[in-house]
Amino acid sequence: MILTWASFCRKCFGWLSQTGGYIHTPSNDVKDPGVNSRLLGLVLKNRSALWRYSFALGIGLFMVGLSDRFDWIDRGHLYSLKVAGVVVVALFSGIIPALIVAGFAAIVLEYSFIEPMRTAFDSASSLLRVLLYFFIAGVTGWLASYLKMVVNSLRLTVSERDRSIKARDDVLAVVSHDLRNPLSAISLNAMILKRHEERAGGASRKTENADAIIRSALRMEHLIQDLLDASKIEAGKFTIEKTQQNSLLIQKGLYETYSLRADKALVSLRVDSPDEGIDFYADHNQLLRAIGNLVDNAIKFSPQGASVVTTIERQGSAVIFVVQDQGHGIPKEQLPHIFEKHWQGGDKQHKGAGIGLFIAKAIIEAHGGSISVASQVGTGTTFTVTLPIEKLAGESGKQNVA
Repeated sequence: MILTWASFCRKCFGWLSQTGGYIHTPSNDVKDPGVNSRLLGLVLKNRSALWRYSFALGIGLFMVGLSDRFDWIDRGHLYSLKVAGVVVVALFSGIIPALIVAGFAAIVLEYSFIEPMRTAFDSASSLLRVLLYFFIAGVTGWLASYLKMVVNSLRLTVSERDRSIKARDDVLAVVSHDLRNPLSAISLNAMILKRHEERAGGASRKTENADAIIRSALRMEHLIQDLLDASKIEAGKFTIEKTQQNSLLIQKGLYETYSLRADKALVSLRVDSPDEGIDFYADHNQLLRAIGNLVDNAIKFSPQGASVVTTIERQGSAVIFVVQDQGHGIPKEQLPHIFEKHWQGGDKQHKGAGIGLFIAKAIIEAHGGSISVASQVGTGTTFTVTLPIEKLAGESGKQNVA
């Protein structure tokens, strides 16, 4: 019996050495002076397989030792112990080690520790149990391998996504730098041309062309900045810095920035704030940018003769900004998507980059506030921004926009 087991084990070890399991060294290798270094190389190369098969062998020996040492383990518990051991090995080591445990530990237990010993395989029920061990080992090992493959695929997908985001950010940084230099040159030369024409004889067609060039260059520079900031927001690298503000300054900034645009669009613009003003904490430039985006959109989507009204008021411990227009309105099914990056509605006449509302929402939320929208087709749209007046607990210095 001992010779049979020894022969069986030698064959198994020889087969495992060919499948990346145990290291098999022929007897003539022992005389080779470099065998130790090659053995070390094989161990390092196959350490994962060694760990898996060592773990399987350890579980098998543990089950045998536990069954032999403790007489209180009855037959029902012994069956449960074998199934548990096969499942554990299948989960952590894979199909082949689990089959080894099923064939080694389970059969040894069935043959040596369940009465009547060495006659257990005479019954069909015992053979069926052994086949059940192999079945459980195969199914559990396959499931474990499949789950591991899914996890690895997800990790690879996440890694590729991160690399793509980094590559996109690098490209945007390079492109924006390369675009800003010629834009600055265009704007500077257009300003020089405008001043030269004004000194020569006042307003002329060349002056108007210079103004158009300056406006276009400025708008393109803003678009480049929006693209960069959208990437920074996604990466969690965009920051704001709160200081004490007054609503009168925000009112003045909004009106001075967008009144000319409203006049050219033949839209009435009104910005209301309490005469005494409202003191609160915010990043002045970024808040103007966020609310200004709402005002700009309201002007853009309003027909001639319509009104755009922006009101600033206090409600309890919050300051409320309401931007209301008389435009065409937003369909109900589109409302959940308007703050998504690069999302655009069905209005082909006013296509853009689709990142203005995305940036505005991120800036408002970085202030600890919220933004909501209500719209009715044919009537208009109303955006409501709520900001806390005081600094939030623990806030100091710069805050990340995430």
